[in-house]
Amino acid sequence: MERSNLNGQQLDEVKLTRANLYRASLRNAMLNNVDLAGADLSLANLDSANLDGVDLTRADLTQAVVTGQASLTNVGLRQALLAETNLRTAVFTRSDLGGANLRDADLGGAWLVSTNLRGARLDGANLEGTVWSDAICPDGSKSRGNPETCHGHLTPKSR
Repeated sequence: MERSNLNGQQLDEVKLTRANLYRASLRNAMLNNVDLAGADLSLANLDSANLDGVDLTRADLTQAVVTGQASLTNVGLRQALLAETNLRTAVFTRSDLGGANLRDADLGGAWLVSTNLRGARLDGANLEGTVWSDAICPDGSKSRGNPETCHGHLTPKSR
C-alpha cells in the first residue's frame, strides 16, 4: 500500500496492523475504528483527514502532514513516532499521545482537548498558538491557567 492514493475515501472497521502506507495520501479521508497499530505512515499526507477511534499505537508518522484542521477523536497514539510531523492546526480530542515521540514536530495552532500527553517527548516542538484544554501534560500534571497551558510541565518525569 506504499504511496497509495486514498484521498476522500472512507474506511470503517478495517484492520491494517503494521501496514506499509509510506508516502500514502489520505487527504480528506474518513477513518472510523481502523487498526493501524505499528503501521508505517511516514511522509504520509493526512491533510484534513477525519480519524475517529483509530489505533495508531507505535505507528511511524515521521514527517507526515496532519494539517488543515485534521480531526483526531479517540485516537490511540501511544508510543507513536511523530518526530518532525506537521500537526499544525490539527484537533486532538480525547486522544492518547502517552509516550509518543513528538520531537521537532509542528503543533502550532493545534488543539489538544482532553488529550493525554503523559510521557510524550516534545523537545524542539513548535507549540506556538497551541490550545490546551483539560489536557494531561508530559509530566503527568493537568493543563492549567487562563488560557490553559502545559508551560513548565513539558518534560516527562523520569522513572
